[in-house]
Amino acid sequence: MPLSARAESGGMRRIGVLMSMVDSDPRGLEYITAFAQGSAETRLEYRWGAGDLDRFRRYAVELVALAPDVMPAAGSVADALEARS
Repeated sequence: MPLSARAESGGMRRIGVLMSMVDSDPRGLEYITAFAQGSAETRLEYRWGAGDLDRFRRYAVELVALAPDVMPAAGSVADALEARS
């Protein structure tokens, strides 16, 4: 985002990221490291579902309440099942 547009919109952007993996999953850590490097002027809020559907739902509600500008979610059913085992 150009500096002038960022200044008009109130400053730093916020992105909420919901991951289905556990926070120690090496693949997840690679994803967020790469994402963070490309988002230097953005506040990133991460939540990790760790294969727990109830936790995933709770964290989704929590991230929405933070009113992020964007909220991508990463993962799959396979990730969630793998995290449970």
